[in-house]
Amino acid sequence: MELERIIRDTLTHFIQSHLPAADLSGMDDVFFSYITGVLEELGSPESSEETFDMDTFVEMMEAYIPGFAEIHSGDICEMMFSLSERLGEARSKEKPGKKVVESRSEAHSEDLTKGQEPGAGACNGERLCTLTDGAEAKEGNDLEDGVELLLEMFPACTMSQAEKALAMALGNLEEAVQLIVEEKVEIGAAGVSVKELARARRAPNHEELKQVILQK
Repeated sequence: MELERIIRDTLTHFIQSHLPAADLSGMDDVFFSYITGVLEELGSPESSEETFDMDTFVEMMEAYIPGFAEIHSGDICEMMFSLSERLGEARSKEKPGKKVVESRSEAHSEDLTKGQEPGAGACNGERLCTLTDGAEAKEGNDLEDGVELLLEMFPACTMSQAEKALAMALGNLEEAVQLIVEEKVEIGAAGVSVKELARARRAPNHEELKQVILQK
């Protein structure tokens, strides 16, 4: 980001010009986050040289850059306010570009809104939207697949009973299987339960059913 580069370059040049042998390894992300916060405060209309807490700032900088406290406070104050002004100018230059992007985004949103108005492809009483048709078709396919899978797992289950189980489970296949296993939906021509059918064919346990569902 341009603003971060300005802060880094300015501070590096300032420190090295006063402390040529300074260790700059402490200038990490936390350091620049602190500096950015201070510069934003200096850039506010209420800020002035009198309100700038020089002692606290120098103490913090000394912790990151050993020897920083040796630099004259007047030079530090001048550098910080000058840097704050540069950042303000840089932000002003960036704003026009942001406004162009925002205006384009707003125009695009308006186009989408107009496209949803009546007469522009919206749904009416006789014709459904293409998106609605696609969604309903997908739901129908999912329901058919679920019914087929239930019929494979429970041969004695009728199509209407499989559909009933899926309806009770709100389309959730695993819950529908669980309903049948727990005998909350009876299967068989004469209301034969899962326990009775188990004599002729062992009902699949929950783990086996889960594996079948996952394979699908």
